[in-house]
Amino acid sequence: HPGKRSTRLKTEGAFHTYYMVEAARRFREVLEAADFHTPTLKVLSNYTGSFHPQDAAGIKANLFAQLIKPVLWHANLLQAVDGGCDTIIEFGGGIGKGASAAEKNPNLAGIVKKTFRRHQAPPAYHAVINCDTLTATAGNFGS
Repeated sequence: HPGKRSTRLKTEGAFHTYYMVEAARRFREVLEAADFHTPTLKVLSNYTGSFHPQDAAGIKANLFAQLIKPVLWHANLLQAVDGGCDTIIEFGGGIGKGASAAEKNPNLAGIVKKTFRRHQAPPAYHAVINCDTLTATAGNFGS
């Protein structure tokens, strides 16, 4: 697509690629056995960049596909903010060569900043990748 480009995230595995096909096959069995209910709130899909459908079969199909397809972070972020989201909290192990959580950095900080650099009302961004960042983030929201 003209004017479009991808943003490569540094990850510690071949996540969201065809190298995950075997894991996706095994996950499909788990999904098929799982009892899904109609969501009571909107949940974004990494696979579509939009909200999950309201039916169990559609949600299961999206969850399966997201293991082997690229994550549409940019579309997800814009969809969330367009839907009224004013705060983004990244929960994850972070990236970095160190073994401990203290040696890791947030994975999404760069893409969040890049996505909203010209946005009128960018969301607040918090990364929770270890106990210290969890405590700091919780402090931003009061008691």
